[in-house]
Amino acid sequence: MSKVGSRFGAISVAVSGLLLCGLALVWPEPKEHRPFALAVGVWPGMETLTLARESGVLAEQDVNFVELSWTSAKMMAFENRVVDGAVVTLDEMLRLKGGGHNIKAVLVMGASKGGDAILAHPAIKTLADLKGKRVGVELRACGEYFLTQALHTVEMTLEDVEIVPLNLAEAENAYEQHELDAVVTMDPGQTRLIEKGAHSLFDSNQIPRTLYRVLVVREDFLKDREATLRSLVQAHFNALPALQSGHTEEGMAAVLRREGLTRKQFSAALEKIEEYSQEENLTLLSPGPEGLEPILKKMASFMKYEGFLDSDETWQGLLDNSLVKGDL
Repeated sequence: MSKVGSRFGAISVAVSGLLLCGLALVWPEPKEHRPFALAVGVWPGMETLTLARESGVLAEQDVNFVELSWTSAKMMAFENRVVDGAVVTLDEMLRLKGGGHNIKAVLVMGASKGGDAILAHPAIKTLADLKGKRVGVELRACGEYFLTQALHTVEMTLEDVEIVPLNLAEAENAYEQHELDAVVTMDPGQTRLIEKGAHSLFDSNQIPRTLYRVLVVREDFLKDREATLRSLVQAHFNALPALQSGHTEEGMAAVLRREGLTRKQFSAALEKIEEYSQEENLTLLSPGPEGLEPILKKMASFMKYEGFLDSDETWQGLLDNSLVKGDL
């Protein structure tokens, strides 16, 4: 590993550890005496929940938003029971299930259609040019899976590049300082880096129907907090039109601050997300070929082959459509 990888990786692990230890100290364990704790990262498709929070639809005594700006911290928070739910990609959900966590996906918040990408400096023209180059990526997260999939398209593996383990914020900064040759990122970081001269070698449009982001919750909370979770799911659907139109000024101001984007940039980022209605969610979260199960099964097989999972059976029993049924 390069010096930059060691330095940034150590900072990431140290900061994550301190953050989670601090949260664990102040967070009482009995779930019946505290709000539902939801880990929220920075991704345009989940800002429906920011709008719901800003409008007062989601009461603080019911849902507490735990702001975690990078995926590895979000995964650690879930694994350490600091949070009860999180927005994750399907591969991240499989990792959580593989780690022994009883979880369910209860809402499909969107699928990436170009919002995740491998960006490089202008001198690097193709994915094949990454051989031996320094690539910043967040390990044990979607970026690692995405990079592996991309490299497979040019008959390369992770061993063909120099992996520099960084969280998304660190990777963005390191790329700007020319400490990396390429970076695996997603919006909003992708938008900012492209405007600074980076170009895309590969994006999620090239592996369609793969990078879905879902809301996962601990299985026991489906019964214990059913009313709260139904409100949370419905708040997402209700806020979708406002997020797409941007017509809620106060709420959008909070969204743009979180994302670090202008209104125009944010609108462009949203166009790279396939969003799903309540009816479409019902299909995706139901058994059968039209839902997510075939995708999860194929993904689990690939992840086991790559050594990301110990078993390729982790895809079973992960989907729950009970909360999206509503009045349908």
